[in-house]
Amino acid sequence: MYVLSARRRTCRQDLRFARTCLKKNFCGIKYNIIQKSSARGRRLIFVPGIMLSKIKNIINIVIKENAMENKLTHFDENGNAVMVDVSDKPVTHRTAIATGAIQVGSEIMEHLTAGTVAKGDVLGVARVAGIMSVKHTSDLVPMCHPLPVTKCAIDFELEKENGIIRTFCTVKTDGKTGVEMEALTGVQVTLLTIYDMCKAIDKHMVMTNIHLVEKTGGKSGDFHFGDDSDSQK
Repeated sequence: MYVLSARRRTCRQDLRFARTCLKKNFCGIKYNIIQKSSARGRRLIFVPGIMLSKIKNIINIVIKENAMENKLTHFDENGNAVMVDVSDKPVTHRTAIATGAIQVGSEIMEHLTAGTVAKGDVLGVARVAGIMSVKHTSDLVPMCHPLPVTKCAIDFELEKENGIIRTFCTVKTDGKTGVEMEALTGVQVTLLTIYDMCKAIDKHMVMTNIHLVEKTGGKSGDFHFGDDSDSQK
């Protein structure tokens, strides 16, 4: 008999175990698989008597259970991707701020600050692109809800000596779900537009440090990047 402890296992551990099962084939012996629960957690118990291929099905079940236990709300009880039902959630005021940066060379920074980039006003065009992308986030990210954006702002900080252009995207709404994805999308598209406007000068640009800075509103409460005491939803 082979016993595997499955207490607080992660999806990555489940997949690693499945690959181990298939590689070793348990010496070619056929096994039954029984899942048991106890105070110490779940265990998978293998006893002789059934085709080894059944392991795949059991592993899939464990992965789906882990997804539900870890509150991955974009999966249903069968492991299918779904849009979260927010019908019963109250409308609340929500905000989100995201940031990101693009590292550029000295030549790009000189042209940008002098306003001599051939394609025109780099930051002006990037700002408009970011705002437009915020309004189309649900068209880009499959499980996002369309939201009535009440405020969107794109701001920039330039570190000329370090060749860094940092952008901030602030989004507000009154709705049943948050605007974190909208803020992050706005940052990404803003940076992509800067790249597109400047790539004729130098393609050695690097987009980096893209993350949510803060969000407010909703059931999960407020979030501030770097504060471990905040909810991570």
